[in-house]
Amino acid sequence: MKRDFAIAPPGKSARVSLVALIAVLPALTIVLVLALGTSGRMPAAGLWITTAAGAGMILLAGLLWFGLHRMQVRLEDGVLRVRASGYRRRVALSDLDLAAARVLALDASSEFAPRIKLNGIGLPGVAVGHFRGRPLKRRLFCALTERRRVLVLPERGGERALVLSVEKPQELLDALGRSAAGLGPRARVPVP
Repeated sequence: MKRDFAIAPPGKSARVSLVALIAVLPALTIVLVLALGTSGRMPAAGLWITTAAGAGMILLAGLLWFGLHRMQVRLEDGVLRVRASGYRRRVALSDLDLAAARVLALDASSEFAPRIKLNGIGLPGVAVGHFRGRPLKRRLFCALTERRRVLVLPERGGERALVLSVEKPQELLDALGRSAAGLGPRARVPVP
């Protein structure tokens, strides 16, 4: 059985940051190109390189915007699959410590808040990818778009956790519990 759960859309601070990346930085690059190009201080190759860099920033910010609006959590055949922008994580339900899973506000409980970015996207209001938590040995896979209601799914052993801004976190937690109960107490599901 396959079931999808939506990630909450990015908040205002993330949207403002992305607009700054899409509009402000390229605009400043274009102004710089025009100012230096008309004064004769920049060679033609430099103008092309700077223009290409501005276009690259626009493309990158657009891809980031697209990726942040296509995040998803899927529960299928005893495996939880998280797609967060360009990052993916698959975890067998038998590897999750569902007894320790909970819905919390990251502002009130900083234990699972992302601290150090290892490989991910960190914008105001958004944390996607691989991070370190507190203590620093804890490895987090985050799909965070809001911090008020976050589902924390620790893995067995306590050194890894999924931190997800699911629109309906309690619904996902209940579905995980039902699916894990259907697998039996010691069932192991291989993660493809």
